[in-house]
Amino acid sequence: MFIAGCLIAVAFWLNDVVWGLDIINRFPLTLEYFPAFIATVMGVFLALIIQEALTVSKQEKRMVAIQKILLKELQRMFSLVGEGKGNHLDIQVWDSLIYSGDASLLSPELQDNLFEIYSMARAQNIETSRARDAAEAHRRNPTAETKQAHVDISIRIADKELELYNILNTFVSSKKLED
Repeated sequence: MFIAGCLIAVAFWLNDVVWGLDIINRFPLTLEYFPAFIATVMGVFLALIIQEALTVSKQEKRMVAIQKILLKELQRMFSLVGEGKGNHLDIQVWDSLIYSGDASLLSPELQDNLFEIYSMARAQNIETSRARDAAEAHRRNPTAETKQAHVDISIRIADKELELYNILNTFVSSKKLED
């Protein structure tokens, strides 16, 4: 970015030399252009520094907002998993952060923890969808086989829900998102 700014400054300076002055009489270039050139380069450099400082400030504010939203989603997820009903878990905030690239604003350790939690939540959602499909299959065709399939999936959901509940409990109570 700095190099691009310098190239723009040189282009403006050369444009001034070529079109604004008599080029034949001014070559070879003298030191009378040097102060203007330095001032232009320093102006561009200062603008880049200010822009970077503003970007860092915006990213810090954005990170705080992201953490608050994630905490709310995790608390909702924690309460749903705590009910033990095999609820479908909402993971839209995490997906949005991943797809937008905003997850990179979080620390690597926090990203790893959240990835583990949301991977388990995604697996839980797949299992709840399978349980609903099995329940629907049993409703349409009530056989011992369809009933057993529904029971097996329900047991897997309960086991995964308990594991996810313990991880969420540890994570939410550790207040890692509030730091």
